[in-house]
Amino acid sequence: MPTPTMRILEMRNSANDDGLNEPLVAGANKDHGHEAIHQNGVHPITGPDGLTTAQARELFAEWGPNALPENKKSKLVLLLLAFVTPMALLIWVGIVVELAVGIQKVAQGLEGAEGPTEHLVDFGVLMLLQVMNAVVGWHEEAKAGDAVDALKKSLAPKANVKRDGRWQVIPGRDLVPGDLVVLALGGAVPADCRLLHGKEIGVDQAALTGESLPVKMREGDVAKMGSTVSTGEIEAIVESTGANTFFGKTASLLNSVNDVSNLDKILMQILMSICSFGVPCIIAICAVLGERQNGIETVITQAVVLLVAVVPIANQVVCTSTLALGGRTLAEHNAIVTRLSSIEELAGMAMLCSDKTGTLTLNKMVMQEIVTTDGQAHQWPHGCALSEAATAVLRYSALATKWRETPKDALDRLVLGAAQPMLNELDSFVQLDYSPFDPSIKRTTATLRDPSGREFDVTKGAPPVVLKMAYNFHEIREPIERAIDDYAERGVRCIAVAVTDAQKRWNFAGLITFLDPPRPDTKATIENANKLGVGVKMITGDQLAIARETCRTLGMGTSVFGANALPETADASDVDSVRAMDNIEVADGFAGMFPEHKFLIIDILRRRGWTVGMTGDGVNDAPALKKADVGIAVQGATDAACAAADIVLMEEGLSTIIVAIRLSRKIFQRMKNYLTYRVASSLMLALFFVISVAAFNPLEHLNCQTLFNVPGGYYNSTAEQMLCATTTVLGSSTCLPAGTETTCQIDQLSQNNDVVVDMNSVAIPNYFLLNILQLVFMIMFNDICMITVAWDNVKDSRIPMTWNMRRLYALASVLCVTVALLQLLYLIIGYSAMLPASQQPAPMNLIWALGYHTPLQFSEMETMMYISLSWAGFLTLLACRNEGFFWESLPGKELFVAFCVSIGATTLLGSLLKADTISFWATPFPVVLITLIYNLLAFFILDFVKAVANWSFDRIEGKVDPIVGKSMKMSLWAQNRASLATRETGNDRNTGNGAGAARSTREAEDARPRTGHRANPEEIERLHGAVAKLAGLLGAVQPESQVAVAEILASLRS
Repeated sequence: MPTPTMRILEMRNSANDDGLNEPLVAGANKDHGHEAIHQNGVHPITGPDGLTTAQARELFAEWGPNALPENKKSKLVLLLLAFVTPMALLIWVGIVVELAVGIQKVAQGLEGAEGPTEHLVDFGVLMLLQVMNAVVGWHEEAKAGDAVDALKKSLAPKANVKRDGRWQVIPGRDLVPGDLVVLALGGAVPADCRLLHGKEIGVDQAALTGESLPVKMREGDVAKMGSTVSTGEIEAIVESTGANTFFGKTASLLNSVNDVSNLDKILMQILMSICSFGVPCIIAICAVLGERQNGIETVITQAVVLLVAVVPIANQVVCTSTLALGGRTLAEHNAIVTRLSSIEELAGMAMLCSDKTGTLTLNKMVMQEIVTTDGQAHQWPHGCALSEAATAVLRYSALATKWRETPKDALDRLVLGAAQPMLNELDSFVQLDYSPFDPSIKRTTATLRDPSGREFDVTKGAPPVVLKMAYNFHEIREPIERAIDDYAERGVRCIAVAVTDAQKRWNFAGLITFLDPPRPDTKATIENANKLGVGVKMITGDQLAIARETCRTLGMGTSVFGANALPETADASDVDSVRAMDNIEVADGFAGMFPEHKFLIIDILRRRGWTVGMTGDGVNDAPALKKADVGIAVQGATDAACAAADIVLMEEGLSTIIVAIRLSRKIFQRMKNYLTYRVASSLMLALFFVISVAAFNPLEHLNCQTLFNVPGGYYNSTAEQMLCATTTVLGSSTCLPAGTETTCQIDQLSQNNDVVVDMNSVAIPNYFLLNILQLVFMIMFNDICMITVAWDNVKDSRIPMTWNMRRLYALASVLCVTVALLQLLYLIIGYSAMLPASQQPAPMNLIWALGYHTPLQFSEMETMMYISLSWAGFLTLLACRNEGFFWESLPGKELFVAFCVSIGATTLLGSLLKADTISFWATPFPVVLITLIYNLLAFFILDFVKAVANWSFDRIEGKVDPIVGKSMKMSLWAQNRASLATRETGNDRNTGNGAGAARSTREAEDARPRTGHRANPEEIERLHGAVAKLAGLLGAVQPESQVAVAEILASLRS
C-alpha cells in the first residue's frame, strides 16, 4: 500500500507538469519515522498557497478522515451481543429446557395439566422476555451512545489551514497530508505536523509521553497529534493524519483500556451483594425441589426464572438511560457533557476550584473610578458624569493618546473606550507632539494647542511618578497617597494624569482606576454554590493583592495564599506540610499559581476526601482540569482545556454550573432511589421464595398428600366419592372415605402418571412458587416501571450527594424484611382461605372475615399472590422515591403512567385470564379488591418504616461519624475558614503591596504581644549586615540614620 509520501509525490509530479507554485522549504528531517517531508527538505506538493481544494479532496479520498480509529461496534452487532450477555445466556437455558420438555410431551401425546401447552407457552413468554430485555437495553445504550456522539461532535477540534491561497478554519477531521496549518498558543495539534520556519514553540506532550514540562520545538521538528501548543505560534505542514499518526498507531492500545467509572464500580458492588444473598437462596430452593421428587426440568427452569427475577439485569440500562437523559438536558442549557459518568461525580462535588481571569472575571480591563485632587472617588460612569473635575481627568488622559489612531496598548484602548462620547471635542485640540510610553520614566506625554491657541502638556503614567511632578506635591500628597495606598493594597491598578498651567507647572489632575471585573453572574453563582453545600476557591496566577481584592468583591473571604504556602508534594508528612495542607483545605483562594501548583492543590483536596471540581479556560488550567473529579471548561476555553474537561460550557458565565449541579443531584437521586428499590426488591423476592418453598407445601396443607402418596388407585366420580391416586411412591393402595372434604382431585393422565389438581384442573405442586408465566409477567411489568425512573420527579438535594453504601444496604434490608414479612403474612391468609368450608373461619382468614366465603382454589390463591407480589414491587418503588413520606414528592408523569399501566395489566391478567393448560387461573374479583386493600395498608406501613429508618440513620450518622455527611463537612469547613480569617498568616506580612500594606503590617506587629524569644548570634550578624547596607543607602540622604542603626544593634545584642 502506498504511503502518504508516495501518493503526495505522485501528485507533486503532476502538479509540476501543470506549472504550479514552487514548494515551501522546511527544515531537516529530524524524525526518521515520518516520511511526508521530501528527503531534500522540500515538501513534495504544498506551495505557499497551500493545497488546492481538488488536491485536498483527492488526498481525503485516499487517506480518509483525520480521526483516530474507534473500537466502535455497529448497532446491529451491539444488538446481537445483547442476546449473549451472562443473564441472557441463563434465559436461553430456560428457553431451551421449556422447548425441549414441550416437544417431548407433544411426542408422548400427553394432555391436560401435564400436557405440553404450559411448557410451550412458557417458552414463548421467556423468548418474549429475552427479546424485550435485549432490545430495551440495546435501545437505551444506543440512545446514550448517540447522545454522547452528538455532544462530542459539537466539540470537534478545528484547524486553521491555508487552501487555495487563503486561510480558513475547517474541522480537524478534514485535514489531509500536505495541508499548511498554523499551530497557535492554546490550540491542539490537529495531526502530526512538521514545523516550518519561525520562532520556536513550546509543545505539551504530557498526554503522549507523560513529560510534565513542555518541549521546545523548532523548524524541522514534528509536533504530534494529541499534544497542545503551550507557547508561541508557527506554521507547519501536516505530515500524517488519522491512523497514520503517532497517536493513531497507539489507538489499539488505547481502545483496549476500558476505564471503569465510579458508577460502574457501584453497580458491580450491588450486583455482587445481591448475588451473594440471592444465589444461595436459589440453590436452597433447588435443593428443596429436588428433595421433594420434582423433575430436573422443573428445577432448572424455576432456578433460571428466579435468577432472572432476583438478579438486577436492568441496573445498567436504567442508570445509563438516566445519565443520557441528563446529558441531553444539560446540552439544552449549553453545557456539553463529554463523559456521562461525570454527571454522577458532579452531584457529589463539594469543592469547586476556579481560575480567575476569564472564568470568574471578564478578562478585559474596565474603568472603575476617577479620583480627583480632593481625594474623592467618582464611580464610572454615572458618578463621573456629575463631576466636572472627573470629566476633565478623563479628557486629559485621552489627549495623552493618539485618539484617532488604533490604540497601541490595552491602557489606551481603555481610556479611548471611555472617552468615546467626547471624541469630537478632542478633535478641537491640535496635538503638536507625542511621546509614547517610556519605561524609563514610566509615563506618556503629549503637547497640545487648545481652541483658544494656548499650548500645554499632558501626561499619564505611574501614580508615584506623576504625583511627584506636581508643583504643589506637599499640599495634595496626603489624600492622593492614601488613595494610591488603598488601591495598591486592594490590587486595583491605576494611572495618574497631570497637565501644565500657564506657568508650565505640572498640576496633578487625578487618578483613573481600572480592573478586570467579575462577570455579572459570578457573585450570585458563588452564593448559590455555597447554599448548595459547595465551597468555592479561587486559584489564579495573578498577584496576591489582586486575588484578595477579587475574593473580597465576590464575597469569598480574603484568606488567600501564595505559592510559598504550599507543600512540595501531596505526600509530604512533616508538620509544616500538614499545616500547609490544612490551610489549603480552608483557604479562600491562591495567587501566583503555576499549572503544577493548581494540580497540587486539586490533588491534596482529593486526597483529603473532597470531591473536587475545577473550572478554567487556558492551557495552564488543563492539568488541573484533568486531575479534578469534574473538569469544567468555560465558554471560549482553549482546545487544551476543552480536551481535558468533562463538561464544556457553551455560554458565558458560570450560572450554568449551578443548573448542572442541581440537575446532576436530581439524576443521582433517581439512580439512588432506583438502586435502593432494586436491592430491596431482589432481596425480598429471594427471602420470600426461599421461605415459601421450604415452609409451605400446598399438597400437605390441603390433605392432598395422602392422595399424592397412594399407588394403584384411580379417580372414581361415582356416588361413593372415593378419591384415589395413581402414583408409584409408597407401594400400597389407600383411598379417602366418602365425606372427606378436600379442594383437590386426581387428573388421570395415564396408567402410571397421574397428577393432583385443584377444582380448576390446575396442577398443585408440593412447593409454593409463582409459576414461570407469572414470574415472567412480574419481571416485564417491573421493567416497564423502572425504565421511566429517568424521568421521575425528585427534589434536588441541598448538599452534595455521594454513595453511602452502608446506608443503602441498611435501608434496603429494612425494606426487604418489611415487605417479605407482609407478603408472607398475606400468603398465610391465602393458605387459610384455601381450606374447605367445614374448616372455616380458619385462623388468619382475612378474606373470609371480609365477606368472601368461598374457599380459594390453589390456582386462584397462586394468582392472588402474583398480583400481591407485583403490586408490592410497584409500591416499594414509590416508597423508595424519597427519604421522608411518599407524599412529599409526587412521581413524574412518565413514571406514574408506567405505574398505572403495570398495575392495570397485572390486575387484568390476574382477574380475567383462565387457562388450566398454562396453569394460570384468574382469582375472583372480590379477592382482587381485598388484595388491593391489603397492599395499600402494607404500603403505608412500609412507608412509615422507611421514614423512621431514614430518620434513625440520620441520627446515628450524626453521632457516630459527623464527617459522613457533606453538610457536616461543609459546616466544619466554614468554621475553619472563620477561624483562619481571624488570625494573621505569614502571607499577610510578606506579600502586601504598597505603603498602606506596609503600614498595616507595622501596626499589626506593634499590637502583637512581645515574646521571650531572643535572637541567636547568627541571626544578629545577618541582621547587622542587612541594616548596615540599608544605612549606607540612607546615609547620603539622612546622616542621622547611622545613629539609629547603632542603637538598633545595641538593643539586639543586649
